[in-house]
Amino acid sequence: MSFYGPIAIVDVSPENARPFSQNIANLLGVRCHPISLNKFGDGETNILIDKSVRGEDVYIFQSYQPPIGERMYELELAVSAAKSGGVARRITAVLPYCFGMRGERQTKPRQSLPIDVVIKNLSRMKVQSAITVGLHEDSISTMFGLLDIKLEHLMFEPLAAAYMIDTARRAGYSEFIIASPDIGGMKRAGRVRDHVALNSNLRTRLVAGDKYRTGLDQVEIAAFTAPLHGQPIIFYDDIGGTLGTIDDAVKLAKKEGAKEAYVVLIHPVLADGFQPKLEKLCGDSFVREILFSNTIPLKGLASIDPKIKTLPLEPLVAATIRNMNRDESMSNMHKYEAICELYKPFGLFSQPSYVLIGAPMSASQVSAEGGNGAKLVSVPQTVARSS
Repeated sequence: MSFYGPIAIVDVSPENARPFSQNIANLLGVRCHPISLNKFGDGETNILIDKSVRGEDVYIFQSYQPPIGERMYELELAVSAAKSGGVARRITAVLPYCFGMRGERQTKPRQSLPIDVVIKNLSRMKVQSAITVGLHEDSISTMFGLLDIKLEHLMFEPLAAAYMIDTARRAGYSEFIIASPDIGGMKRAGRVRDHVALNSNLRTRLVAGDKYRTGLDQVEIAAFTAPLHGQPIIFYDDIGGTLGTIDDAVKLAKKEGAKEAYVVLIHPVLADGFQPKLEKLCGDSFVREILFSNTIPLKGLASIDPKIKTLPLEPLVAATIRNMNRDESMSNMHKYEAICELYKPFGLFSQPSYVLIGAPMSASQVSAEGGNGAKLVSVPQTVARSS
């Protein structure tokens, strides 16, 4: 039963990101509300929600794509349209990649705090809750709470563990290494290892790279915290920016005798300069597969190379929205078994590779309880991307 009124999906993302919200709407058995995004001659933006949201539970989607400042402004305008003009009952910002999350603390005097600015802006706009995936630091959840925004932080680690278990079984591994490219990611990698240990009989070791920064987007990795002993290694990190960190880590793992490598990255930010690094990784037979989630649409080589796979998040986010709307417990959104159960209707974690394909299905093709709206199918050796 709906607790906050009917669900309304509003997406102000660029067109290439809108299949994400459309597939979620299909899984929920609702339609996305149409919007008009117009620009005046001087570039000023105006947003109109073309359907009433009065008394509805509104979920506003925005994708992390440049120009980032403009994307954030569009989100604020959509909140204004839903709140002041639309009289929505509740507004939730759905940010698959949380804007500003790499700036959660000051490391130098007179340095800005981007996440603080983002949260304060959302609070000032009277956003009551937010949904995001794979925060850079867990402390960000507390920052949202301090300004009375209920944050549903969906951790990627259960899905990463399911992928690693499936990958190990397909490859015939009985043991493998889970590696964080740097010490700062050890807690994140440790959570994956815990899920693997609790849900399989696979043996794993945890290692980290000794990373130091040579510039704003440049790092070098000097060594790993433990020997690799000729074992397969699966790297796990949250942000794939220029891919310099992962490239260095893979190069060092190969040098130190790892058997072969897999790479799992939550957010395909793919910042300027990523293409040469990705070409190098994809062209190296030592790297067997690279997995991204679809918090951000893939681009360039990442959208066409068969070595790159995508793990779609729509089933998890759709279930989260349904529970929020019904004011039900969110604990299952953090449990390995419950999350894997969400993906069972699509056969995930039992075939060679998985992608979200095809045009978004119409609402009439799914039941009000979700059904099989966004179709997940096995496509071995095929481009992994959202269409």
